[in-house]
Order: sequence, then C-alpha cells, then structure tokens
Amino acid sequence: MKHDNKNTIKQAILGLLSDTDSDKLILKSLQYIQPSKRRKIFVQVSFTLLTIVYLVLSRSYSNAIERTLDLVGIVNTIALPVLGLAVTGYAIFQALANGDTLITLLKVSEDDKSKFQVYNYFFLAFSILYIFIIILNFVLVVFLKNVTLDWHIRAFPPLVNNTIYSILVSVYVTFILNALVEIKCFVYNLYQIFSTNAAAKGIAYLQDEES
Repeated sequence: MKHDNKNTIKQAILGLLSDTDSDKLILKSLQYIQPSKRRKIFVQVSFTLLTIVYLVLSRSYSNAIERTLDLVGIVNTIALPVLGLAVTGYAIFQALANGDTLITLLKVSEDDKSKFQVYNYFFLAFSILYIFIIILNFVLVVFLKNVTLDWHIRAFPPLVNNTIYSILVSVYVTFILNALVEIKCFVYNLYQIFSTNAAAKGIAYLQDEES
C-alpha cells in the first residue's frame, strides 16, 4: 500500500513538473472550467431567451452604444471584485495545501491527475477567465467610446442592424452569466479543500494518538 502511494505521489510530482510551457498550461487549465451538460443547456436557453428579448425590446438602434456601455460598466463592477476573490482563493488554496493536506491531495487522483493538480488548474483557469473578461471589457469600452452614439453598419437596414446587435449582446451576456455561475464551482472547490485539510489533520492526530 505504501509502495502504491509513493508511486502515485511520484507520478503527481512529475505531472506538476511537466507544466513548463505557459501556453499549454493555460489550455490545460481551461479544460477544468468547461461547462457541464446541464450548464450547456442553461447557456443555450439563456442565449435563446436573451436574443428574443433584445429583438423585441431593442427596436430602436439609436441608443444601442449607450446601453452597451452601461452594460459593460455593470459587468466591470462585478468582474473586478471577483478577480480579487479568485486571487484570494488561490492564495488560501496554496496556504492550506501543505503538510498532510498536500500529501493527501497528491495521493488522490482524478483523470490521471492528482487532486492538487486539478485544483491548481481550476484556480488558474478561474483567474484567467475573469482577467479575460476585464480585458474584453477594456477593448469594448475603447471601441464604444470612439464611435458615435448612433453608429451602425450603414450597408444594412435597421432591422438587420438590430438583429446583429441583439445576437452580439446576447452572446456577451450569456458568456458573463456562465462566468458568474462558475463562482459556484469556485466556492465548492474551496469547501472541498477546507474539508480535505480538516480530514488530513484529523487523520494525523488519530495516528499520533495510536502510536
């Protein structure tokens, strides 16, 4: 049993040391925030409903730029604190993942990766997700601030412009909603880490009592 645990820990360490390419590391980590089947249904339904709502309510294209700027501003007020929360959560994870807790996380595997590596990937991906949202919002603000409030694609009639606007805003809002739902996974993973830390310390205490 001890020999199996040592081999598992060795494999986990090799897995951690193999992440030397930053681009590949980011791609690997993003796999751990992919939506589940139930979430995909939620995303599809949200996108469909939002598109319908925007198509019905956004008949006038004249104030679309102003409305979008307001929307981006609201998202920024949420995304910035959540990014701070992500960094704090990652720091908590690194603080708790030591000693007996670290060994426990290295011994337990999930999809050929240790739980430590899985949590590591998740917290990295969660942080990258909100960094991306902030960068995206910055680009959107720069663009929207440099066009006129009645800007539209002149080659298309108002109905087509309104449809394009409705689809693009629906995609954006659906993406943000999905990112907000990911906070639930963030909290759940933190809970799991706290539980693992408590269990590891409890086991270590019982072993000391028995020896």
